[in-house]
Formats: sequence, structure tokens, C-alpha cells
Amino acid sequence: MTAREAKQKLKSLATPDVAMSSGRFFKTGPGQYGEGDIFIGVKVPTLRSVSREFRSLPLAEVGLLLSSPIHEERHLALMILVLYLPLEPGTVSRLFSRRHDSSIGSCS
Repeated sequence: MTAREAKQKLKSLATPDVAMSSGRFFKTGPGQYGEGDIFIGVKVPTLRSVSREFRSLPLAEVGLLLSSPIHEERHLALMILVLYLPLEPGTVSRLFSRRHDSSIGSCS
């Protein structure tokens, strides 16, 4: 299982209408809080199903999804991490902290 396979799965489930609706809901237009966020059009219940399918994705591959510019790919990564938490709480928190410490520090 790879991040590439997860991305391909999401793209196969994506719909342009949902992508447009999500872009409006998350205010992705110029000057709006979600400016630049990219949606491919996968609904949350579908993401939940895909996360269960990819629950054994290696953490390094989950990290690749977490770094994606595509909203649903990042969302999928977080859902997979939630499934990992009971099994590997320290590993999950280290992965997340390592990827986001620099951006969190710049928010002050």
C-alpha cells in the first residue's frame, strides 16, 4: 500500500460538483480564509471508508498524504492517523509534531 494508491483511489471517487461546493463552503477564493486550498470533490463519509481501507498504510506514506496540497488527501491522512492512535500514540504524535512545529511557531 502506498500514498500514490490512496491518491488514485480518492481521484477515482472525486466529483467536480462536490469539489466546487466544498470550495465555496471552505471559502477558497482570493482573500478568503481558505484561499488556495484545493478540493477534488470527495465527501467525508467516503473519506471514512477509504481511511479504513488504507488503515495499514505505513506512517511514512501517511506523512506524504499529510503534506499534500489537496484537502481530501490531507483529511484522509488525519483519518488514518486517528485509526493509528490506539496502536501507536507516540509515533503518531511525533510524526504530526515534526511536520507542523515550524508552522505552529510562526502563528504567534
